Amino acid sequence: NDNATPLYIAIGADNKLSSTGAFDGSAQPFIFNPGITRFEVPFSGTTLKWELKTYNSSQKTATSSSASSTSSRCASGKLDITSLPPADELEGEEWTAFPNPAIRTISILTGDDFPEDFIIYNLAGKQFRAPLIESGNGRVVIDISKLARGMYYVRFNKGGRPVKFIRQ
Repeated sequence: NDNATPLYIAIGADNKLSSTGAFDGSAQPFIFNPGITRFEVPFSGTTLKWELKTYNSSQKTATSSSASSTSSRCASGKLDITSLPPADELEGEEWTAFPNPAIRTISILTGDDFPEDFIIYNLAGKQFRAPLIESGNGRVVIDISKLARGMYYVRFNKGGRPVKFIRQ
């Protein structure tokens, strides 16, 4: 940003990431402070493209940047990918997390089920573990305070569909 003031570009048509593979765009910036803005996007290695459109005076200007696993600017590493089936193929009750977005904990109402075994995934499919704080009375409470900001899914081994939540 060559301007003296921050620039806001909403994530959407003028500020978008796209790829044929999996990626976690939760760190994608939408506020550009004066100077250089850098961010990291974990992705599966297929071409990832970032398109940004801004105004130069009254003229809209488009800029794009692409990267893949063979790009010199990309660090490579092992990424465990777990894909979730399409929503219409999922079985079980549909549970929701609250508050959502959350900072420290999420609660999930599970009805009569008391699932205690779960895995958390980010959008790239990377797996995370988080402590179970409470399970009972039709509710599960999970400590998410150690997770980085972004969108995640909780998948229980016993019942229910994957539950989407945002760590703020």
